[in-house]
Amino acid sequence: MGSRSVVLAGSVAVWAYSGLASAQEIENIGRAGQLVFGVERVTGVFVDTLTLQNEVTDVGIDPITGQPVMTTTVREASLSSTTVGLFGLNSDGPLGATRSSLASVPRLALDFLPVRGFSLGGSFVFLTRSGETDLEGSTTVQPDVTHGMLVFYPRVGYAIAFNETVGFWPRAGVAYERDWVTTKAPDPTVGTVEETRSASFTNIVLEGVFFVSPMEHFALVGGPYGEIGVAGSSDMETNDPNATDESIGAKMTSFGLWVGVVGYY
Repeated sequence: MGSRSVVLAGSVAVWAYSGLASAQEIENIGRAGQLVFGVERVTGVFVDTLTLQNEVTDVGIDPITGQPVMTTTVREASLSSTTVGLFGLNSDGPLGATRSSLASVPRLALDFLPVRGFSLGGSFVFLTRSGETDLEGSTTVQPDVTHGMLVFYPRVGYAIAFNETVGFWPRAGVAYERDWVTTKAPDPTVGTVEETRSASFTNIVLEGVFFVSPMEHFALVGGPYGEIGVAGSSDMETNDPNATDESIGAKMTSFGLWVGVVGYY
């Protein structure tokens, strides 16, 4: 009888503690079944390094045999840029004059928490714009230019709410980024010469995101990030018979600090 009382008392204690813990669950990002959506990388500081790798084949003469010898070497070139945006950022990609990455482009973000703390989601960008130039008094037909970009960043994370206002949300994932420019110009021999220059990258992304929720269902998010380039290429494709397609290896590395806004329900 005594042992039964002990078991019953223990069960009641566990039930009471579980109910109390459930009742005291923090109302902030991190609750099970939650949907978090918003805009990330609205502002911040972004430091980018683009590394281009090109294989060059040279023909020399063997000093012993006197026979031609072909040697292949990999030559690298690095281009760096720093982007600071206080109240917004532009959409320049690696094909722009500053060689900035797509890390600084604001993007839609969506995350779901199937269980408490653990999140699945990502951020996304798709943009395309086209235009043409008309010169007054000129009969020369100007080329049509189309610029596009794509960012797809699936990720996992774990949100920890310290209280109803502040929390920490570390996340990691793999991002695919592509930036391209297509130019179409009339040509008397070919008809229309089309040239597409593109740059694509695959990066491992790590983020240390802090969130501050001054009111229910709304939060400011941001923190340090790092994108480590693991693969990529810079390509040129054309139908011009006087030119040849080109493709060289490329990697983009980026790190910095960003801020965004989200809602959670």
